[in-house]
Amino acid sequence: AIRLSTNSGTTEQIVITNTQGTNAAAIDINATAGGVAIDAGGAISLDGAGASNFVTTSGALTLTGAAASTWSTSNGALVVSGDDGLTLTAANTAGVTVNSASGTLLLNGAGQTVDVNSAAFDLDATGNITIDTTSNNASAITLTTNSGTSEQIVITNTQGTNAAAIDMNATAGGIAMDAALAISIDSAAASNFTTSAGALT
Repeated sequence: AIRLSTNSGTTEQIVITNTQGTNAAAIDINATAGGVAIDAGGAISLDGAGASNFVTTSGALTLTGAAASTWSTSNGALVVSGDDGLTLTAANTAGVTVNSASGTLLLNGAGQTVDVNSAAFDLDATGNITIDTTSNNASAITLTTNSGTSEQIVITNTQGTNAAAIDMNATAGGIAMDAALAISIDSAAASNFTTSAGALT
């Protein structure tokens, strides 16, 4: 019905300019009954000097890149939220990488369950690792393996030379060790079993 077209040469442009209008909708494109389609043989660049938004009043919003894509802020936080959940998916072996160059990488599941499922789980840190819980249950912290007869749970301190290089403390209760087979405790130095009160049997 209305067509604005140019076909003269490779340097041609179609320019729509509002020079002095300061209204938030100084240039307003509306399709009151249908959609708006913008297609380009090259890149599409949308730049705004103020805060901007893409909003759908109903239906999904999909952003898809045919190659590696970047979603970032030059200043301030980048917040990604989902009212009914948030899913990050990598369709190939590149996986999903979360990097925090400085500050703290915080995973907050307050009031929820944090469930990590993987073929292998590798946790490395150059500083201390602390696992705390305020649970008041008999299984407040549980370390379990259940895969086959050759499985082991191994706790190793490689370089620590302190007399308590591996230190197990129950400050209010006892320590119970049960095994279906033998229990073997070996030491390369003089050792002792001592009770500060009560008998040792």
